[in-house]
Amino acid sequence: MKPVITLLATLFVFNTAKSQTVLFSNMETWRTPSVGFPATTLDAVDGWRCPDSLAHAYSFVIGSASRQLFKSTDKNGGSFAARIVTQTQGSLGNQAGVLTNAVIELDIPNQDFTLKGGTPIYGRVNYVNAWLKYNQQGGDSANVVISSIIKGGKSNGDDSVVGSGVRYITASQPYTLVSVPIDYGTNTATPNALQIVFTSSGRQATIGSELLIDDVSYSIFPAGISTLNNDNSLDVYPNPANTVLHLASKQPLQFVMYAMNGQQVISTSVNGNANLDLSSLAAGSYFYIATDNDGEVVKRNTILIAK
Repeated sequence: MKPVITLLATLFVFNTAKSQTVLFSNMETWRTPSVGFPATTLDAVDGWRCPDSLAHAYSFVIGSASRQLFKSTDKNGGSFAARIVTQTQGSLGNQAGVLTNAVIELDIPNQDFTLKGGTPIYGRVNYVNAWLKYNQQGGDSANVVISSIIKGGKSNGDDSVVGSGVRYITASQPYTLVSVPIDYGTNTATPNALQIVFTSSGRQATIGSELLIDDVSYSIFPAGISTLNNDNSLDVYPNPANTVLHLASKQPLQFVMYAMNGQQVISTSVNGNANLDLSSLAAGSYFYIATDNDGEVVKRNTILIAK
């Protein structure tokens, strides 16, 4: 059985020994709706949507529709995973398989769809994690796109994006834990929903490319990092710090520093030596993550600002 982790209001309490991860979906609960005329039986997983149901519902507009989402016993854990496959969808041509937790709205005149909303969250999360297996066709690539949003946050009622992240999978791989960082930049707003989109293809959309998805979660730190990483490719000192933090890296890195509530307070690229101005930050405990050009975490730790 897969662990069931309850979402607590204390999501952003930091633990230096273990990154806190909230299970989003383990792809275990499925149903089989009948869609279109004549009716076609599709697979559907609770909490997620695939536009193949819309393609079947409107097959009288686009022509022949194909199934793109399947319940799979080729899984990372538990009994099932979700499998999305690139297929031809009538007049739309080759379309990537899509799995999303957002509401899918169909734009019939343009024969396209848009996404709205997502799953409620209670503050900033910094990573979306998933176990992904990719079977690539040709030079295709799978995508994971994350949007941290305020639902209906724009004046016209559309969602406003607070932070975003993307990961491209450019080669076939067995089940691999993938952590996608969410970049908030200088935006200080607090999101209230998380929108996640998996696609089996990029622009090339090659028929038969398939992405298997299991055990989706979100966290402050990347999933699977259970101990402090003391990689010597980055030195961070002094600790405690006062008004200046010194960084010395042996390779290009992205350095991101967070307050204990998960709010990003510093984000900078480092390649060599750098000095960070801490004068605007209040005294207290913070934590940081340093990632390389491939998005892999090389170091994470806490730091105390003493004034």
